[in-house]
Parts: sequence; structure tokens; C-alpha cells
Amino acid sequence: MAPSKPRSVIRQLCHWGPIVALSLIGVVVVSATYSSIQLYSLPSVKYIKKFNFFTMYLNLWLILYSYFKAFGGPGFVPIKWKPSNEADKEYLQYCDICQAYKAPRSHHCSSCGRCVLKMDHHCPWINCCVGHRNQNPFIAFLFFLPVGCIYATILNSNFLYRLFSYEFRGRAQSLLLPINSYTIMLTISGIAFSLGAALGVCILLYVQLSSVLSNRTQIEDWICEKAATRRRNNQNLKPFVYPYDLGRSKNWKQVIRCSFTPVGDGIYWPVVKGCNQYSFTIEQMAQKVEKKKRGVDCKVTRDFNGSCLKTLVSYGPLVFICTPCLEPSIPISKNDIITITRFRKRWVYGNKHIPQEEINEGKRVRGWIPRLCVLKENSTQLNKVSLPSSSLGKKDEDKATEKEAKTKTGSKDMEQPAAPRRRKDKNK
Repeated sequence: MAPSKPRSVIRQLCHWGPIVALSLIGVVVVSATYSSIQLYSLPSVKYIKKFNFFTMYLNLWLILYSYFKAFGGPGFVPIKWKPSNEADKEYLQYCDICQAYKAPRSHHCSSCGRCVLKMDHHCPWINCCVGHRNQNPFIAFLFFLPVGCIYATILNSNFLYRLFSYEFRGRAQSLLLPINSYTIMLTISGIAFSLGAALGVCILLYVQLSSVLSNRTQIEDWICEKAATRRRNNQNLKPFVYPYDLGRSKNWKQVIRCSFTPVGDGIYWPVVKGCNQYSFTIEQMAQKVEKKKRGVDCKVTRDFNGSCLKTLVSYGPLVFICTPCLEPSIPISKNDIITITRFRKRWVYGNKHIPQEEINEGKRVRGWIPRLCVLKENSTQLNKVSLPSSSLGKKDEDKATEKEAKTKTGSKDMEQPAAPRRRKDKNK
């Protein structure tokens, strides 16, 4: 399977994520512009006319500029890339699809079809990954968007307040635009979209800023959690030191730049003292070896085509609500074999067994399927699959150990024979 070719801007725009994002921005801008024009007919707000338009459209330009800068892509590992030193190949994973070794901090994205440099996550709103080259403009977009939404909310709310307080009464001839039910609904929709977008984007901005200050991507957070879990379970392992945390100041300067130009080539990174370029990849490879040992082969008992409608109709609303969002689901047929490596209460994740010819071409099929697909005939096998410890909190682990201890003591009590009762002497 050959690596995917770079997508054009038009093809990247033809996706529900960019269409929805740009449409919401358009509704907010149109509603704020309408409210501004109507407010300027009032004598009390005429003095802020030029300042308001300049501020509003400057912020709009910053939003769109940073948005389309992030559209440029995260940067990909070159096809057929390999380290300059042949001995370093043993410390890196090989990607059959990209026909190249995975550089440190890079991961293969099934949606982009390439290995992404310093991959953080695949964002549907820009229809590409957030990584080494576009994390800076993506964070700028997340900052300017809430600022513009809050400003638009103030303008629209001010217009509605003055409208319902009858300040526009007797000024119908001086208004540049009409006031009717449609324009009022437009203004209310602008307020609703602005508040919703500002709240959601601020949460995402907080996550991204935390990632920058710690110099950890979301995927690297997951790997570090599993590294800590491995050492709790096996104290003979050497302590793991995250090699890329250089301190908050240096971490910030490595990502945030006014020119939006990334630092470095995205392949070789500065590391802390005592670590090398491959300290993190060695730990990652060790985790994958344990993951393969933990996998269990199961036979599929029900069909699943991967669609949301099929999930809701065939498996119920609870399975539909708990659908994993960050990773894809895969279509699967009855009697297929899947190697399950982790599972949740209603979903399981695994690799589907495919013919050897497709494996040689670099094809792989892995993702989530409903647990009911393999529950009936394979419930005993599924119990052997250990949950990822990072998905459990410390309290949950303590509860689980207490529960196991209680069951063991309970079983011992059941095995011990009951003490014989003493009979009272009737003569006494």
C-alpha cells in the first residue's frame, strides 16, 4: 500500500469539519456586522464606529490567517527515510505504508495516510493533523477565535438590549438595514454560536497550552502514563525520564513564535541530560512488545459496518453514546478473527486478521468494534485481556485490589469447615 499523496487546499476544504467551522464563523461575523450597523444609527454610540469596525475585522483577519496557516499541514516524515547511522535502525519502528523508519516523536495517521512529525492529534476542523509545523498557528487560531466570539457576543447583546428597550422607536427612516423577525433570529443565533464556540475552544486552548509547557503531545502523555504503570508493576525496570521536557521557558520558545516558523527539522530534538535521541522510542517499542503479548485472538460473532446508524439501531443507545471519538471504528464480518489488545465496557480495540498478501503491501486494519460482536462466544477470552492501567485511576486500581483481596478471603472462609456446635447437656 503506497503512502498517500499531499492533498490540495480545495480537497482539504471539502470536508464536514472545515465547512462547519467556516460556516459558524460566517454566521457570527454577519450577525456582528448587522448589529454594528444598526447601533451606529443611535447618537450615543456613533463615536466608536471606526474603532469598532477596525477591531472586529482585524480579529477576523487574524482568525482566518492562523486558520489557513494551520491548513498547511503538520509536516511528514520523508518517504523511505532512514537514520544516517545504520546502527540506529534497531531503535526505530518501521512503517510499511510510508516505507520509512518512524522518526522520534512521529506517528502514523490513518486519516492523513502518512507518518506525522511530532503528531499531537488529528483535528477534523482543519481536516489534518496538528504537529510540528502547524501547532503554533493552530494555537493562535484557538486564541483569536474566542476573543472574536466574545466581542461578537457583546455587540449582538448590546443590539438586542437596545432593541427591546425601545431605543429604536421612531428611527425607522434613519436605519440602514431593516429590523424584522429574520434579523432578530440571526442575532440570537450569532450569540448562541459565539458562546458555544468560545467555551469549547477555550477548553481545547487550555489543553494545547498545557501540552506546550510540558513539551508533551497527547500521544506522548498516553505513553508516559503506560511507562509509569509498567514500573509500578515491575520495579526491576529502570526509572523512565521523559527526554523532551527542557523547562517551561525553553518548551514555550520551542513552539510559540510570532513568525509561525517551527524550530528544527522535526526529526532530531534537544533532550535533557542523561537521555539520547532514542530514549523515548526504546520505551515505546518495549510497550508495543508487551501489547502483542497481551493480545487475545477472538472470533467475531456479529457483523458491524462501522457506521453510526448501524451502531444505534443494532447495538442500542448506550453503545452509541460510548463510541470512541479519538480513534476510528472498523467494519468487520461474522467469523472474522481479531486480536484484541484493549477494551472498554462496551467497545474493544484490536487488529483484524487479513491475508498475507495485503500484509506484504503494508495494509492493516485496526480500530474499535462493539464488544457485543465478540461477547457471546469469547467472554472467557476477553476476561484474560488486561485493561490498560492508564485508563484506570488510582482509586479504581485500589478498589480493584481490595475487591480481589475480599474475594480471596471470602473463598478461604468458604473452604474452612464450620466449627462443630456444642450440645447442651440435658442433665445440667
